[in-house]
Amino acid sequence: MKMLYKTQDKAIIRCDRGDDVIAELSHFTKEYNVQSAGFFGIGACGSLTLSFYDLEKKEYVDKDFKEDLEIVSCSGNIGWFDEKPLIHAHGVFSDRNYHMVGGHVKRMIISATGEFVLSLISHTLTRTYDEKTGLNLLNS
Repeated sequence: MKMLYKTQDKAIIRCDRGDDVIAELSHFTKEYNVQSAGFFGIGACGSLTLSFYDLEKKEYVDKDFKEDLEIVSCSGNIGWFDEKPLIHAHGVFSDRNYHMVGGHVKRMIISATGEFVLSLISHTLTRTYDEKTGLNLLNS
């Protein structure tokens, strides 16, 4: 990951080939003492794990993709859970035939580049477990 630009409320980072985006965003959060953020990004990945949340079973169902995909859109937020950054991202991805897949991004390894813009928030957003949904919901 490379920091390209940073102010008090904005940052632009580039993830390079082989970088795990979720891990890099977590590292960025710790290294730059980010309280919380929203983000969006584009680029290309070569390995991807998407998840779909089965609300009835209260569990994620994962699907792995091991092919070059365009990151058409990836957006999310950064909050805190159990004193660790929690990156919550969703994305839409396109293959070489322009077929789209999308879902909750569990893992995304960059194949060419990933360009991400972060809106930094000067307030710590936390997550708390919710029994009704089985999810760690965002709180103020």
